Amino acid sequence: MRRSFFQHDFCSTHTFISPPWGLQRNASRSNRTIFCALTPHPLLTSPKAQKAFLTDVWGQKPYLLRNLLPVQSLTPDELAGLSLHLPSRIIRGRGDGETQGPYTLENGPFSEHSFATLPDRDWTLLVDRVNQCVPQVADLLDNFRFLPNWRLDDVMISYAPMGGSVGPHVDNYDVFLLQTSGRRLWKTAYSPINIHQERLVPGLDVRILQGGFKSDEQWVLEPGDALYVPPRYPHHGISMGDDCVTYSIGFRAPSVASLLSGWITELVHQQGLWDHLLKDDLHALLESISDPSRLSDATIEKAYNTVLSKLRDDKGTKRLFRTWFASHVSQLGGGANEQDEASADEAEMEQMILDILDLNENASDFVVRQKEGSVFVYLVGGEKVCMYIDGEEWHADNTQLASFICGRRSRSAAEYARLYKSHPSLKPLLRNLLHAGLLYVDGSTLVDELYYEGTDSGLERSVD
Repeated sequence: MRRSFFQHDFCSTHTFISPPWGLQRNASRSNRTIFCALTPHPLLTSPKAQKAFLTDVWGQKPYLLRNLLPVQSLTPDELAGLSLHLPSRIIRGRGDGETQGPYTLENGPFSEHSFATLPDRDWTLLVDRVNQCVPQVADLLDNFRFLPNWRLDDVMISYAPMGGSVGPHVDNYDVFLLQTSGRRLWKTAYSPINIHQERLVPGLDVRILQGGFKSDEQWVLEPGDALYVPPRYPHHGISMGDDCVTYSIGFRAPSVASLLSGWITELVHQQGLWDHLLKDDLHALLESISDPSRLSDATIEKAYNTVLSKLRDDKGTKRLFRTWFASHVSQLGGGANEQDEASADEAEMEQMILDILDLNENASDFVVRQKEGSVFVYLVGGEKVCMYIDGEEWHADNTQLASFICGRRSRSAAEYARLYKSHPSLKPLLRNLLHAGLLYVDGSTLVDELYYEGTDSGLERSVD
């Protein structure tokens, strides 16, 4: 799909806004303000607090963060609209009371009829990869810049009326469960369940722990609160009202299996190992004279040492692994699925770049944004600095340029203009990334008007 580098077509901005499907059954209309201007939580601003969290909490235990990040939530109807464009599902099942479940799964995309037939309670709508579609949600991720860019998986958003739940379960990634609207009860345990201990309810399309788990702690989260849960720690969330919206901000590490298989495939390709044959061991050949059907220990040892020799940590292999790893982890965000190309002509692009870098008056409101869902990282090797975006390598003249491009998901034209004064090579780099669709320019006022065009059309309605 070709589109202009100027107005980024996030999920077709005009069409993801949903019709008034009335999912939020008992909620009042609110003004559209994305961020609440409150004193930032220390975890989001203080290196000391971040170091303590990473040392004492990360990967080790569930942890409650009160008033971490108050935001104005996407509404249930907006989430329903997004479910037409993004991977989505509805899980039915009662999370509260003595009789829980049974849980069933329906995969999207959904229609107006799908939502109209839902009961008043005991279901959950989940929409994946919202950060790849809505820039305002993607911007939330800059609050977590104390964590590596390549660890980010996605932002899943869920809505549930009273009793809605996805059941007791474990995840294979670190997650911040940010409550943005309503209240949710979370039950957690302080002991992880490894893959060999996990027992699931048979015959279900969703992964529900059989018999649940013994809860060590229970918390009720209000808007702005967040619960951090490490991989494999059981947790169970239950909606406590009809306006419960939760943002699940996931951070996933690649599995060792995926690293091993991917690296070996790369190594075979780079070193042309398809034409390398296993050499015979003379001692093994001599032994086979008396018994050719026996696979000798000498043969196995020869094969084993040959394979290991190709994986040994010499300089060439390690250098190749560094660049392969950077490329590999920059693809984990999923942004490479759709490669966009600029459709405007060269003259128009050059004029826009000049407007930004010279900070002309008509560019004062411009914001240069990273493509939603793409992972931006950079690697320094000697005097060479390379950025890796969606698996592709891009050269930068120095670390300051690479850090500037990769460090934040959006920057103002003024920031670009200031850096350009001391780094003229920013201009061709900006041009190339705009051409590739990895950066785009929006006029913030225009995009806000498009994003909120449904505000006065019954998008959020109150149902008595």
